[in-house]
Amino acid sequence: ANGAPILKYCILTSKAGSQFESPKEVPPDETKATMDKLDPGIVYSFKVAAINAMGSSDFSVSTILCETLAYRPSKIIKPCTVSNITTRSVVLLWPLPSANGARITHYHFRCTPEDPPGIHIPFVHVVSVEDIDSAFKAENDENAAESIRKAQECADRQAGKTRSLRTEKNIARSKKLQQQAQARIEKQQLQERFALFNCIKYKLSCMLPGTIYQFQIAAENRCGVAEFSVASMFIKTESSEPDAPGQPTISNIISSSIQLVWIKPRTNGSDIVQYNICWDQEDIVEIESTAVLARSLATTEYKITNLRPGKWVRARLSASNIIDKKVYESPMSPWSEKVTTLPTVPSAVSSPILENPTSHSFIVSFSPTCDNGRPILRYHATLCYEESSFGVLSHRFVRQYVWEDLVLEDGKYIVEICELIASTKYVITISAENCLGKGDYSPMGSGLSTKPAIVPPMLNEAPLVTDIKPTSALLAWTEPKHNGGNAIIGYKIEYYSPNAEATTIRVSPSKLELLLDFLMPKTTYEFKVAAVNSVGTGEFSAFSNTITTPSLVDYTVREYFSNRPPEEHVASDKIKVRALLNHHRNKICVEMLYQLDDKEERAKRVLCLPTKVLVQLEFAVKSC
Repeated sequence: ANGAPILKYCILTSKAGSQFESPKEVPPDETKATMDKLDPGIVYSFKVAAINAMGSSDFSVSTILCETLAYRPSKIIKPCTVSNITTRSVVLLWPLPSANGARITHYHFRCTPEDPPGIHIPFVHVVSVEDIDSAFKAENDENAAESIRKAQECADRQAGKTRSLRTEKNIARSKKLQQQAQARIEKQQLQERFALFNCIKYKLSCMLPGTIYQFQIAAENRCGVAEFSVASMFIKTESSEPDAPGQPTISNIISSSIQLVWIKPRTNGSDIVQYNICWDQEDIVEIESTAVLARSLATTEYKITNLRPGKWVRARLSASNIIDKKVYESPMSPWSEKVTTLPTVPSAVSSPILENPTSHSFIVSFSPTCDNGRPILRYHATLCYEESSFGVLSHRFVRQYVWEDLVLEDGKYIVEICELIASTKYVITISAENCLGKGDYSPMGSGLSTKPAIVPPMLNEAPLVTDIKPTSALLAWTEPKHNGGNAIIGYKIEYYSPNAEATTIRVSPSKLELLLDFLMPKTTYEFKVAAVNSVGTGEFSAFSNTITTPSLVDYTVREYFSNRPPEEHVASDKIKVRALLNHHRNKICVEMLYQLDDKEERAKRVLCLPTKVLVQLEFAVKSC
């Protein structure tokens, strides 16, 4: 103490080889002291000096170097700065925290939304220091490349100007502007370097559009994660189009409609104003769509109508909102699963077209209708007269048609309607039928009048003569293809025989055959027939087959033996002469008895035999 009591001790601290500073006083009665408020993981050395009333002694030799234990990084004192706010990213800038003896390896970003729907807790995004450094380097490289590109464009523009316009005054002014621009760029770069000194910048790209956030940052080293910094100011990311809706589902499936159900997508800062719903159906080339206002829907459901029964259908949708008076549409959702609408009876046939009229017929053409899930089996058509009385149209039933196995011709069915009345107006309506029933009838369409009546056409085939006998034959013919538009009132028959003039016979229209009972045996005949209506007689048909009537005797013998019953053939095998009845002039009249169906039949025959001779003849008679 050198004659004066020690009043206190003074301890100086050197941090990481720096100058000794931060003196700490210790009471004289203590020879050791606890050094606190040191930074973790830092090398320190200390010196001590004694102080009495006379002054301070020299400081001791510094202690050996000692290092404090490492600890988790310090808390970032200031809130981070938020800039470059877009729909899904922000740029955060924060001061570099103390590592506390261990290298910082990661930064934790806590993003706290302001109570948005569907987000209940803040989320933390962890980024390594290497990723932050590489992103920072990439940004600098991009900025440098952009500066070079702009400078090159400016040089190109200057080089492209006409040299005749480049006066000395213009050149001086251009150089001055270039110098000013260069000075501004250098000043901006200097400000950025100054701002980034001991600061870190990172672009966080995990934001949701149209959402209000606060940000907190904490550093991490091998010792742990530091306490999060003070929360930043609230910011809102830019709004964007809604997210794409999820895959919709289909319910309440009937023959002509379905119910489309979906979950409301995220609005991204602006409420959804409408949904664009599209659906695709089997055998339909174009995809149909409709826009539905969101305010018109109580729930996220929509009924799609006017579908084709029995066909698969699928649907998808997108959502739209409005940002700065512009409409933004989300991407389309995935297609829903395919479902098949329930089958039903066929749709109504389109209005048929009547064309090519004649006196007795016209052509009906119509397009095939939708089968609605089950094949069409047949078409039903109803033909009616169209009559007008005092300006009122009325329809009177004529007949019903059923058409099966129709063949398409150029995408249409074509059917000829015959047996019509001349100079009469007709209309027709058609309905399709499948296994589930008959669909609605088509509209009547425009009526069509047949042309005036004509004579019937020639018969398609020559008449046929059958059952030929000596004095008769049966003549048969067919109806003509049509009646010329008027009912057939009879038929004319002409027949020819050798050495005789043609003879005409008229018969009733109800008969298509005639018994010719006026023929002569062993005579040749030919016949032809023509139809007759109120307009006149049609053209005669071709001649029938030529016939020759047989002789009466030959026909009788042939018919007798060809049609004799089997019993007569058997009974005629034996004939026994039973008795002599009488004789006259050397002729004997013999009565022959033969058995037939247990009955005795008698026949007389004259034989030239000697008188008074009883003869019994037994002989076999074979069939002729």
